[in-house]
Amino acid sequence: MKYFTIVFMISVFVVFYVWQNIEMMKIKMDYKKLIRTEKEITVVNDKLKLEFERLRNFRSIGAHAEQNNLKPISPADLIVIKIDEDVKNGKSENGQNENK
Repeated sequence: MKYFTIVFMISVFVVFYVWQNIEMMKIKMDYKKLIRTEKEITVVNDKLKLEFERLRNFRSIGAHAEQNNLKPISPADLIVIKIDEDVKNGKSENGQNENK
């Protein structure tokens, strides 16, 4: 019985040691996978930032407008709408408030 207890304790120790090493290897593999994923995401993010800045550039906007047959605004394209102050404030022509 004495030897059985010693063998059992050694077996438990060996099983625990092996299990611990397996878990550490899994954690290391997951860590490396996450680092690789982070690098890939960083590259994609950098490309998106570059694309955003390229599209925000005024020359790019002008070139895109020309490709879509858009033209610059000229004074003839503007329409001016005049609003009377009384109408804007909600009063009628006889001075009474229309918002009753």
